[in-house]
Amino acid sequence: MTWAISDRLSSGEIGIQDSEQITSTPNPELKAKTGLDRPTIPVMGGDAGRNDRLKTAVFNTGAGAGGELADLGLRTLASFLLARLLGPAGLGVWLLARTVAFDFGHIVARLGLDEGVLRFISLHHGRAEHAAARSVLRRAIIGTLGASLLAVAGILVLAPVLANQVFHKPESLLLMRLIAPSIIILAPCFVVLSGVQAINLLKIRVLAQKVAFPLGQTLVLGAALCWAWGLRGAIAAHYAGIVAMAAVAGMLGLRALRRTLGTGRGAFRTKELLSYSLPVTLAEASNFLVLWSGIIMLGILSTREEVGIYGVALRIGSLVWIPLHAVNQMFSPMIASLHGRRDHVNLQEMFKLTARWVLFVSLPILVVVVVAGRDILSLFGPGFQAGYLALVLVAAGKMVAAATGSVGFMLNMTGRQRLNLLNSIILGIANIVLNYFWIQRWGAVGAAAAAALSLSAVNIMRVVQVRLILGFGLFSRGYVVGLCAAVLGGGLIFLVRPVIDGFIGTVALLSGFLLIYAALIATVGLEPADKEAAVLARRKVITGLGFKGSGFKGSKVQGFGGSTRDRDR
Repeated sequence: MTWAISDRLSSGEIGIQDSEQITSTPNPELKAKTGLDRPTIPVMGGDAGRNDRLKTAVFNTGAGAGGELADLGLRTLASFLLARLLGPAGLGVWLLARTVAFDFGHIVARLGLDEGVLRFISLHHGRAEHAAARSVLRRAIIGTLGASLLAVAGILVLAPVLANQVFHKPESLLLMRLIAPSIIILAPCFVVLSGVQAINLLKIRVLAQKVAFPLGQTLVLGAALCWAWGLRGAIAAHYAGIVAMAAVAGMLGLRALRRTLGTGRGAFRTKELLSYSLPVTLAEASNFLVLWSGIIMLGILSTREEVGIYGVALRIGSLVWIPLHAVNQMFSPMIASLHGRRDHVNLQEMFKLTARWVLFVSLPILVVVVVAGRDILSLFGPGFQAGYLALVLVAAGKMVAAATGSVGFMLNMTGRQRLNLLNSIILGIANIVLNYFWIQRWGAVGAAAAAALSLSAVNIMRVVQVRLILGFGLFSRGYVVGLCAAVLGGGLIFLVRPVIDGFIGTVALLSGFLLIYAALIATVGLEPADKEAAVLARRKVITGLGFKGSGFKGSKVQGFGGSTRDRDR
């Protein structure tokens, strides 16, 4: 497809009507399905294209946010039940075993192929090259199955060494062996869910990963707490969540992919998929070191209780970047699609728009976590309030990551995954070094400080790289107003906080902050695109009607893609 057409559209050399008559090379598969041998050129300019982008962004971000809220509630409840079930010491052993055998294990098992599926299926589906998209999916599923078997074998072999000689906690050995096989189920599920996300059926991924998985865990943990099952209950809950997610991915995800992409073999070079995916998985492993090495290093250098306390602080502090996760689920396939069309004007517009959305929502979450942190920690049981300072540091690091927007995906989805890998390796090594020295001095607080500093540094580096390589800036007027509003409101809170005591006073204080913050954002922080998005969201909530082109009702429109014929259907 000749992407110079979009440049000619922008310059006025050709009109929209002319552009719709221009076609790319013949596509036999498309002709067999639609009678057209060439896809029409997506029209990106004008008010209609802009409305389509906003509708897709609002709807998919709303679905992602709904899933994140469900995930937030269920996972927080699961963490509460787990902490009550096991206590700080038992929770520390569980987190240590799960982090090594599951969290790190499934990164290795996936080989970054789920990210490869997200990128390449987005590209090929947008061009109606469904045979190639099917080939990507099939190769990724086979690859993750093989890699997960090897990963499980490696964990089972290394578990005695890790439990006895590295962590000096023999009770973690059996847990590692019991947890590890679950990644054989999980890794292919992630590939399937990335596939449905790539074809804009985000609601299936949300249902599987954000609802079914934590719901299955929470229900079993509730029963385990009632009958005092201890670590056996934790294991049962772990597998219940994974089986629930696999059921949704298999029954809904695979069916949707077959319906959209068809069946049969297709042509796609495995080398191209691996050349993208392997650097991504190395970057994920390095990011894992930044985020989770605190638990591993605490397991080596400190006590089980410190591991448990830090684990709860990490869970609560992660609430701050939930808005970023919601936006990333919507925005990541759009980055690949827009970059593939070389539509950098619209890509930059959406990058700034989504960064503002994340900032507006994340800042008040940070204030709530910091102000009410001690009260929240006390709910998890005696001993967990000692993690308050660690919680504040973790939340601050997550806030920096949220404030920088989708910069990691901007690099990955535009083909700069090796640069992103280099970033992650440098910061992963730095985080391990900081953990080694700071944990021995400050325990869980040192681990939190190392994570916050490393996470902040790597995301600031990515912001600079996106600016230098792609030419995209992060800041806008609304972005700066959001920062100022949070600083003003947060400053007022900390001035009056010493004279307000009790639960009622804290709730009143936070309510006042939220009202002031929302008023400032609504009056001076919203830009025209934000106001349009707010109108669309309000209409959606009030009327309950679906957006055309959102991809949620089986539409072929990919938000930014599809012909005008598809959009008007």
